[in-house]
Amino acid sequence: MATFMMNSLLPILFFMVLQLSPTTSITCNVKPPPSTTTTSVICVDQNGCCNFTTVQAAVDSNLNLENDIYIVPYSTEFSEKVKVPKEKPNITFQGQGLQSTAISWDDIASKTNGTFFTGSVEVFSDNFIAKNISFKKCQLISIAKETKGSINGAVTANGREKEDSTGFAFVNCNISGTGSIYLGRAWRPFSRVVFAFTTITNVIVPEGWNNLNDPNNEKTVFYGEYQNTGVGANMNGRVPYSRNLTATEAAPFLTKSFINGDQWLQPFA
Repeated sequence: MATFMMNSLLPILFFMVLQLSPTTSITCNVKPPPSTTTTSVICVDQNGCCNFTTVQAAVDSNLNLENDIYIVPYSTEFSEKVKVPKEKPNITFQGQGLQSTAISWDDIASKTNGTFFTGSVEVFSDNFIAKNISFKKCQLISIAKETKGSINGAVTANGREKEDSTGFAFVNCNISGTGSIYLGRAWRPFSRVVFAFTTITNVIVPEGWNNLNDPNNEKTVFYGEYQNTGVGANMNGRVPYSRNLTATEAAPFLTKSFINGDQWLQPFA
């Protein structure tokens, strides 16, 4: 009688063990650098190997704002919209490589009530830095009321509204892709953009710049190019209000002092 009962129970016990055994496992090789007295390192991994699985959750967390904040994403691509608010300064996104780590989203103006809100990563805080990471969007949509032929976007849309020290400077960059776009569009009357030592492919149309359908903008914008290379850098077909800068004119835009970088910008690593 006893033997019969034990033999009957064995299959049941064995079945329970099989059901409770794990079927998958995750190997975590994430090793972020340690925090220090002046820096806080926050690890992000979609596989659960860190404290946070999204970049936005890391940004929204209770950060020590007295330190420089390093948010280190380890997964390949984060499909999310990220916003760094004004009250979260001194944040660095430290990826694992330009081709290895990316944040992507696909907002367009018609979905967000304006182009201003379409960014994959929107930064409103001071002293933000991004290293070894790509920000991607699926589409680049023109904000012009009319389009010319097949031109359907612009690399920049600077919103400078008065004569001040702000603007965009792109130095040692690479512009490539498909389609036809402008280098910049005059989103505001005093829009200021400079491209220098940049490789520009034929994705940029010959005229280069756009006044946003307002000829008055041509009197106040500052659109400069200096020592660029590539098919798209040919200035023979540029609009008359673009500027082929001299070395003296370009100089203020070529150093980190243009963005007060000596006060906050970290050494490249």
